[in-house]
Amino acid sequence: MELRKLRKADLRVGAPIAWPLFDDAAQMVVLPGFVPRSEAQREMLADFGLYRTHEMPVDRTLVREADAPAEPGATAPAKSLSFAEVGFPIGTPFTLGVAADPQRLRHAVKLMGWVEGDSLLVTHPRGADHLLAIREGDAFQVRSAHDKWTCTFDSTVLRVQLQPFPYLHLSYPARARVNQVRGNTRVKMGIVASVGARGSNVRHACTLRDLSLGGMLIQGRGKFVSPGDEVDVYFRLQFDGERHVFELTGRVRSAAPAGEAGAADSWNLGVELDPIPEPQRRTLKLYLYSRILEAR
Repeated sequence: MELRKLRKADLRVGAPIAWPLFDDAAQMVVLPGFVPRSEAQREMLADFGLYRTHEMPVDRTLVREADAPAEPGATAPAKSLSFAEVGFPIGTPFTLGVAADPQRLRHAVKLMGWVEGDSLLVTHPRGADHLLAIREGDAFQVRSAHDKWTCTFDSTVLRVQLQPFPYLHLSYPARARVNQVRGNTRVKMGIVASVGARGSNVRHACTLRDLSLGGMLIQGRGKFVSPGDEVDVYFRLQFDGERHVFELTGRVRSAAPAGEAGAADSWNLGVELDPIPEPQRRTLKLYLYSRILEAR
């Protein structure tokens, strides 16, 4: 199979991708039918360094502009798995989007368990200091992520249970619509981090620009480390109603002037992370997947 480098011009916002995309190891990482929903997603895919097949040209019957009406009965190819095949672990975060407008309002819940073919048990969504009003029969579009999949399925509230603690019974989905995501997909950030040479007490305040399970891009004032240096990185994430503290280690792989307006004497540092201990890796993976889901 002959592959060619994916170009930004190959992608259009609102147009289903008509061929699979592969990484540099020829492993499929994006299934046909995925639709870039924003210019940011289009740029992110183009920046991943992915490849498309040379033998499989664009299927023009699938490509349309975002504001063009869909052809009657036209559907984009999609991969589906049974709920059991996805293998969600207990505690996986789900988001419940109101079926009529899933982008407008979402509720965060966690998977508590399930009875196969019968129902899912999830925590009751909460506001700042109260339970949200959920009624039996409410329809939701449920989104989540696990392992290499981001998943979407439709469900309705079968029962609202308040004793011995608040939780919901959701209808059991026969199938989940899934997209495969790259394991080291980078998510754009903009949070404060603290970085220093390994074992040093001297810390430098920086901005964490992007993050994946394998590395990160940090922007800081001055060139205080060089390629090959080992570093400690400290940052905090607000996720799932809790504040998580991360203290990770890695090695600087690149250092270059930021070259941005208003960023005089700022440097971009590319850091390759050491293996992240569990359960921090699992928490970080759930956070990154939740950010990917929010962008869709």
